[in-house]
Amino acid sequence: MTVISQAQRTEMLYDLHWQPASFANARYASVTVKTDSGWLRHDYYLPKRSLQMKGLYKDSACLFKHGQFYYLYDDGKPELIGNYSDNKKDGLWLGYHPNGMIRDSTHYDSGEIVGASVQWYSSGFISDSTNYGANGAVQISWYEDGKPSAAGRLNYLNMPTGKWKYYHPNGQVSAEELFEMGRLKDKIYYTEEGLPLSDTTDRTRAAQFKGGVSRWTDYLGSHLFWPTGYSLANTDRVEIGVKFRIDENGLVKDVYLFAPFESIFNDIVLRVIRNSPKWEPAIAHNRRVSYQHAQTITFTMNPPN
Repeated sequence: MTVISQAQRTEMLYDLHWQPASFANARYASVTVKTDSGWLRHDYYLPKRSLQMKGLYKDSACLFKHGQFYYLYDDGKPELIGNYSDNKKDGLWLGYHPNGMIRDSTHYDSGEIVGASVQWYSSGFISDSTNYGANGAVQISWYEDGKPSAAGRLNYLNMPTGKWKYYHPNGQVSAEELFEMGRLKDKIYYTEEGLPLSDTTDRTRAAQFKGGVSRWTDYLGSHLFWPTGYSLANTDRVEIGVKFRIDENGLVKDVYLFAPFESIFNDIVLRVIRNSPKWEPAIAHNRRVSYQHAQTITFTMNPPN
């Protein structure tokens, strides 16, 4: 672990999980400087030291946020922008997809969401809209093609309440569920043809690669490789963090690196993930849904036999 600390300045190195790290394993670096307004922190992607975050804290340990915060992707595009007041989100927060399209827009008042909170797909189509009032909220969700995905109410504790309807990607109702204080009390499931199902066994699952984890590992192992003739001075092991979405049809979308390294490795990871075969889509409320997945990709210069 590398820590450089002075009375008015602290420098730290972190791995891709934001744990203190040595230089060889570091994916992020932070520099915190005392100012008249508080402790100003800059986080950087390594190795190219592009800005990952800029924010103001009240304390040198960077636990109490107070001021404007900017989060960026490694290419400099904004990821998330908003303000903290006494460690609580306050005012308008805007999130962006890696391609620059707006991802979400939410207003906060002392940490509480007020008014309308809206989310969009990277294609620009709306995905969710939640309107908050004094007694709860009304939430509506859509598939990327504009067909409805879900609709219902949230109580003042942000828990589902009353009757919710969920829809298959083809527009047919997939489930009618009755909630009380967030607890499911009753449900009816329907086929994609609109026929009621006698079996209402919960089949909720995350997206899965066809053939399971071992097949996914095989796919990665057969397509990832240490660049020919490339060597690093301090390590023979490289870890890169990648995120992507599996849509309701099992297609890989919205691939980006949350912990990049050097471009020669980054390009290999992006190409392999983007070219992935189809997955088995996630299931929730008796229908196929989109699913966010995070993956750590490890390169080893001399892999074990």
